Formats: sequence, C-alpha cells, structure tokens
Amino acid sequence: MTETKQLEFPLKGRDELERKLAEKAAEVARAEDALRGEIPKRESVEKALRIVEINNRISMDHTEGGVPIIQRIREQFKEANMRSTRGETLPTAFLHHPKGSLALISSSPQF
Repeated sequence: MTETKQLEFPLKGRDELERKLAEKAAEVARAEDALRGEIPKRESVEKALRIVEINNRISMDHTEGGVPIIQRIREQFKEANMRSTRGETLPTAFLHHPKGSLALISSSPQF
C-alpha cells in the first residue's frame, strides 16, 4: 500500500466516527429538550399533589370530631323516619300511605 492510501483509510474511519458522534450529540440534545419540557409539567403536578395533601390533612384533622356528629344525625333521622312511617321502611311507607307520599313527608317531625 502506498503512503497516501494508508492515510486515506484512517481518514475515512475518522469521518465515520465524527458523523456518528454528531448523530449522538443531536440525539442527546433532543432528549435534553424533551426533558426540559417535562420540568414545568412535573412542577405543576407536584404543586397540585402538595395542595391535595394539605387538604387531606385538614380534612382528617377535622374528621375525628365530625364522625360522631354524623352518626348521631343518622340515628336521629332513622328514628324520625321510623316514627313517621310507623315502623315501615320509607319506600314502603311512600307507596302505601293512605294520604299519599306528600302527606307522609309533611307529617314528619323534621318538617
């Protein structure tokens, strides 16, 4: 092989390496752009999650006192329904009340 041909072969290999390097650099740049585009979305989601967490914590802090109240109201409602329907279930009372369902509602103690 002549000296010129010996120099040509490494130059061709070098050109190929430079082309591959340029492709990889472009690929990395595209990936970096895509990741930079995700940052605002992720920050927005993180902020929303923090707000939900705060709201859940507030709800849980106030739930302990509210549960007994809700249970008491439920029992009072149940008792009032039983009194106004004379022991029948509410749907049955609505269907079979002699004066109609509106009379049943208006005769209920809470009205």
